[in-house]
Amino acid sequence: MEFVKKQLGEDPPELIPPCNFPPQATKVWTIYREGFMRHKLELKPTTYQEIQSYLSLTGYSVAAWEVDALRALDTAYITTLMEIQNGERG
Repeated sequence: MEFVKKQLGEDPPELIPPCNFPPQATKVWTIYREGFMRHKLELKPTTYQEIQSYLSLTGYSVAAWEVDALRALDTAYITTLMEIQNGERG
């Protein structure tokens, strides 16, 4: 997609928020956005215990792959924030 952006000189629709997630990913994105992304005070990974506590408090039920997806989102978010802090991203 970045190649397309460079060629067109503008963002392709797929890169412009809000993104349309597949139905299977909507719940994971909602949980991450509401439970973890908004409350990230330190650039450290969200633990399995924190995920379990949040799910218990909110009543969400997730499959193992969804926990893995939450952790992957967390890693990507932290990495991006660190790159911004280090001046590697604009």
